[in-house]
Amino acid sequence: LSYEKSKETRARMNYLKRPGPALALALLLSRSSTSTAAPNCDDAVGNGLCPDAFSLSEMGECLIAKRAEVDENCQVYVDINQACGSAMERCGDGIQWGSDAILCVTQWTRKDDLSADCADALLKLPEDKPAAEPEVSEEESEASKKKREKRKAARKRAANDVRKLEAENAREARSKTEKKSKKPKKTRRQRAADDEDL
Repeated sequence: LSYEKSKETRARMNYLKRPGPALALALLLSRSSTSTAAPNCDDAVGNGLCPDAFSLSEMGECLIAKRAEVDENCQVYVDINQACGSAMERCGDGIQWGSDAILCVTQWTRKDDLSADCADALLKLPEDKPAAEPEVSEEESEASKKKREKRKAARKRAANDVRKLEAENAREARSKTEKKSKKPKKTRRQRAADDEDL
């Protein structure tokens, strides 16, 4: 019962923490499952280019109207969404202007199924380049190891503290129930006698 209540409370809290529609849309547009940096309009949306857009289609209309105001990366995103709209509809509802728009036309759709305009727009995509691994010095490596160990130890201590508290609470609850059960129950005669004495 308490688990279900806490689950319900968490759900309510998560609902209250939800961002406004424009911010949610910006976050939706910014998520990308590709390993490379696919074109997007994160910066434009994040800087409030379309504050009145509350759906993906409204965001698309706004980006088309304000195409000249955005950077080249966003312009490529707009061009692909405009040229490949029919292919994106086949991928599903809410794909066009969403975070999976580029994935839909590059990975989920066969190249033979793309229109000529869409294929031309896809030529503007940046080439895949493997991400270079950042160089980490030994000092940074050792420092990060120490930090991880500290955090791990702190988590362990906190878990032990919680276990101790739970055990202590369980002992207290048991002792209270034992005290109640140790008192002998009075018979009807004894209670009647007590009532007469009053």
